[in-house]
Amino acid sequence: QLRERAAAAEGQLPKLRRDLEQARDELATQQATAADLASKLGESEYREQSSAQQTAAAYQSYQQQATAAAAAAAAELTAAKEYAESDAAQWRRTAEQARSRVGSAATQLSSLRQSVETMLQRLASATELSELSDLSRLLFEVKARLLSVGEALQAQATRPREIPPHDGRGRSPAPRG
Repeated sequence: QLRERAAAAEGQLPKLRRDLEQARDELATQQATAADLASKLGESEYREQSSAQQTAAAYQSYQQQATAAAAAAAAELTAAKEYAESDAAQWRRTAEQARSRVGSAATQLSSLRQSVETMLQRLASATELSELSDLSRLLFEVKARLLSVGEALQAQATRPREIPPHDGRGRSPAPRG
């Protein structure tokens, strides 16, 4: 009976060897697949880590650029504000000078008007020819002063205003005096 069993076992031996060989092949295939998956997983983790590092570096770079741009914009705003304040002060000075000149001209005109009125009264009451000669000379002097005041006012009204050059960002490239 042992021999029968041994003979039956020997008959089964090639089949067992084929099954064993097939199991080894399947195990090798599964090991190769597992190794391939492990390799792909490692590559994926590396790419993910590399991408995260690149993203962090890009974020930091953009953050630095944004900070620099904000600082530049703030500096430009400050410069534009300072320029506008300086320009406003210059226009205020110009307006004060014009007010002063107009006031001076008004005072001179008032004085001249009084002189003309006085001369007209003297002309009306003149009794001698010599008085008329003096009055004529004084009237020509008053006329000359009136022309001078008129020319000064005309020059003030038509004088071109100095507008400082700009660099396109609201700033004057050279300091103004």
